Amino acid sequence: MEKRLINLVLALTLAIFNAASQSRTDTVYQINWNVDVPVIAGSAGVNALAFISIHNLSPRNANELNNLSHGHLIGLDERAIQNHSAAAKTASDWVAGGAALLPLTLMADKDIREQALNVSVLLSETALVTNGLVLATKRIARRDRPYVFNPDAPLKEKLAVESMLSFYSGHTAITASMSFFTAKVWSDYHPNSPWKPVVWSAAATLPVLTGYLRYKAGKHYFTDVATGYAMGALVGYLVPHFHKVDRRAKRRYRVSSTFTEGVPLLTFKCRL
Repeated sequence: MEKRLINLVLALTLAIFNAASQSRTDTVYQINWNVDVPVIAGSAGVNALAFISIHNLSPRNANELNNLSHGHLIGLDERAIQNHSAAAKTASDWVAGGAALLPLTLMADKDIREQALNVSVLLSETALVTNGLVLATKRIARRDRPYVFNPDAPLKEKLAVESMLSFYSGHTAITASMSFFTAKVWSDYHPNSPWKPVVWSAAATLPVLTGYLRYKAGKHYFTDVATGYAMGALVGYLVPHFHKVDRRAKRRYRVSSTFTEGVPLLTFKCRL
């Protein structure tokens, strides 16, 4: 899922670049290439290293599986070992995949479309940071998934490397980051819209649905999906937030030049 997300976002970014036919001087977001390029490159590196490291993990054997115990789990998490639903897993894949396409809907807005370059950079940064954190944490934590302790789950699933990558939920984090990113960008362009409560309610609900489906599928514990929700939402919200132009500051002061007896002077004109 994480690999497909990276490919999807890169393809989406290229499409948005092609859609950027003009630029605006009255920008909502400002890109700082000295900061954003290293962040994007570093995040891409983390994704690659974590992916390779996970790929090189050795699967467990039957003896190791028999020695595992779930006695350390808290009550909220222990209930998850009873879950194992293929239908819920498939549904969670569809919901997370659909959420990854949500930012594309922003291009229907003319004002956002005119800043497609900036928005696409922020989208790439959001996706890469989100996915990089997920993969790196999974590799470090190596937490057994709930179905490992479920007697009804197939042995083949329990022995796979995938069974050791429970913390935290990538599906939930991806859904949260994309839905919150979309809601944040749209809200920044339409700060006075009466539709904001609806947009944010939908953005907050979608990752809850994904997390619930992952929980019912036996793929994650409650703490996995809760952490995935929090991390994805934070990245999806903060990346646009940190790039937002302070228009009040821009309006408050303007530098202009005047001449006194042929000598240029710099003066500040206040625009409150």
